[in-house]
Amino acid sequence: MSTLRDPVRSAIEKLKAVNNGQAEAEIRLLEEWLHAHEKEREHQEHRSGELLRDLSGARHALSELNKLQSEFVSICAHDLRSPTNSILSFIEILLDDGEHMPARERAAILERMARAGRHMLDLISDLLDMVQIESGKYRLQPEPLLLSQLGHESLIALKGSFDNKEIKASLTVGTGELKVKLDHQKGLQILNNLLSNALKFTPRGGSVEILIENRGRMVELEVRDSGPGIPEAELPKMFEKFTKLSTQATEGEKSTGLGLTIVKQLLDLHKGEIRVKSKVGAGTSFFVLLPIAESPELLKLFSGKRNAR
Repeated sequence: MSTLRDPVRSAIEKLKAVNNGQAEAEIRLLEEWLHAHEKEREHQEHRSGELLRDLSGARHALSELNKLQSEFVSICAHDLRSPTNSILSFIEILLDDGEHMPARERAAILERMARAGRHMLDLISDLLDMVQIESGKYRLQPEPLLLSQLGHESLIALKGSFDNKEIKASLTVGTGELKVKLDHQKGLQILNNLLSNALKFTPRGGSVEILIENRGRMVELEVRDSGPGIPEAELPKMFEKFTKLSTQATEGEKSTGLGLTIVKQLLDLHKGEIRVKSKVGAGTSFFVLLPIAESPELLKLFSGKRNAR
């Protein structure tokens, strides 16, 4: 740029020395051109800086995506191998001895195959959800709804599992429950994951409770179980991917290690929060907080409360 600018400045200085009307007009034109040229150069430099920053951001995003893809492949290879081997082994047993096997024994093998298959499906579903969320491709359709509605739906869907372990499930709703803005299907996924987690770690004959209360501009949903509890040192890791806890499922139920991670990610997308409280020997509680679906009436109510202060 300087190779062009310097001769122009030199020409301006020579024209100034001439000192006549025509020279002054030429000077003004050259100075205007030089000013416009410098402005354009500054704009191009600024644009180049923006492009470099965009390129750097895209490179970082691509690096994170490649890392996620590698992690996805590694997890698939490791975590899907065990249930796949189990199913293949059972198939070989049935092929070899199925015709002469007692019906009860054959049914037991088929049930174990089905259990392994369900675990594979759960893992694949969770992995796909996690990849979609972390790649920013997860689509939400939020609507005003009551968390108690989701609670009823989840308890009905999981009734068979509660009955099989003779676990008492209950739902308690505080007075004047407010609606939250939440994607219905994702809300069910959040609650089903929390209830399924409670089921795994609650002993036969125990209890799982859902409690819903308004908390100012938020609505709180608590899932409380009567399980063995979690050591305090492990609580900060609860929402990390593939966390292994010292507390074991009470009847050997399998876990994908992604359920709570997905719950937190979905709540983040809804501007919600989640925390956990637990004590060894005293059960575990998960607390979900979601913003209320603000109607004009509610905005007026909260505005009145602020003005009253």
